[in-house]
Amino acid sequence: MELRKHSTSFDLLKHLKSQKGERTAAPYYLASKESLENAGITHAFKNYFYTIGLYYGDGAVIRIGSKTYELTHGSLLTIGPGVTCQWLNTSFPVNDTLLFYDDLFVNNFGSSFFYSLEFFCPDEQSVIHLVDKQFEEMQQLFSTLQVVAET
Repeated sequence: MELRKHSTSFDLLKHLKSQKGERTAAPYYLASKESLENAGITHAFKNYFYTIGLYYGDGAVIRIGSKTYELTHGSLLTIGPGVTCQWLNTSFPVNDTLLFYDDLFVNNFGSSFFYSLEFFCPDEQSVIHLVDKQFEEMQQLFSTLQVVAET
């Protein structure tokens, strides 16, 4: 599959799902270190989806909007749609990353729910460092999501 280099038309979530050969209409994708490295995306792209990532290692650098972040062990990344991103290296630490469209929760929340969450908005702090207890709770959440995805 040839990648489109234009940041306004490339949808990373659709690309990752197609690379995996996923034929389901599930509105989410659990990305791993390997899937992000294999995607080999080094150009800037616009998010058309929501991203929540939990990082276990060091070394990844990402530009989100106009800010550059270095991801370290315990970093929690949040990105909303409409935000331009660019991975500044192709070596990623071990991570759990959930990518989803807002229709994942369409029956549970109003359409403006996610827009009300500041951490998904442009120009907000997109990376925070979790304390140990928060990190463990997020690890448990991602473990649960992995089990659900496998069933």
